[in-house]
Amino acid sequence: MKRLVPLCTLLLCVFGCSKSPGPRLIAITIDDAPVTKPLSYSDNWERTVVTDSLTRALVRHAAPATVFAIGSDLENPDLATLVRNWTDAGFLMANHSMSHRSFNQLTREAGVLEIGQAQAVLSRVAPVDHRSRYFRFPFLEEGVSLNDRAFWYGVLDSMALEAAPVTITTDDWRFDNEYAEAEAAEDWDRRYRIGQEYVAHVRESVRHWDGLGGQLYGRNVRHILMLHANRINRDYLGVILEGLAEDGFAFISLPAALEDKLYAENVTWIGPSGVSVLESIKQSRLVAGSFATR
Repeated sequence: MKRLVPLCTLLLCVFGCSKSPGPRLIAITIDDAPVTKPLSYSDNWERTVVTDSLTRALVRHAAPATVFAIGSDLENPDLATLVRNWTDAGFLMANHSMSHRSFNQLTREAGVLEIGQAQAVLSRVAPVDHRSRYFRFPFLEEGVSLNDRAFWYGVLDSMALEAAPVTITTDDWRFDNEYAEAEAAEDWDRRYRIGQEYVAHVRESVRHWDGLGGQLYGRNVRHILMLHANRINRDYLGVILEGLAEDGFAFISLPAALEDKLYAENVTWIGPSGVSVLESIKQSRLVAGSFATR
């Protein structure tokens, strides 16, 4: 005997059912590798503690990561050796410019050198099978006009590179500045409080940007999270990854995240400073008068 579906259920599916929002997916990216502000450490042993803590947390949570290195740092032999800490753990190294200067302030000639010189250094230091084709603009600043951005993207294309955008920003650098000050002063209570505030802030940032992604596209988007190879993540990256997993996120690679159609949307707005690509998309739609849930 056939089991009949109640009429009310059929009507709900016709008029009220929505499509599945899809899985929650996120790619982890780490900037300013091999270690943020390397000269703030007394020796390479302290820097190694940072890289090893970060790689262990990523491996423990099976989180693929793309790691963006500053070329001038890699010219230091001690720092160059730390690249192997990342690549031996299975992570990909990518270009974060030569000196980490804003592309909002560089001349076009200087910007071309920033990208090309960093790529040359990276090619000498990182194993070929652990080099990525991606470039991350320092401060996420891609120029002060749409023409600037088109020029920089053309340069990247000519070098067989691709810009790596971000959907989730966290201001971890701001928390890290205070965290490092507390650590230097051996104020362990303050350092702990800052760490707890940081974890809560990251969770709220993820919630905010995930909500905007859902509002823009009517589904779960594939996120790209930007963090830094700094002290606070040395101690809290594992906690952050655990929180993401608890919130239902699965970890994917940067190339897998970029398969999301959101990254191909035509962005016609550029702000005075670097922002999440979701904010750029929102502002572009607002200017066009088409900001609506999809």
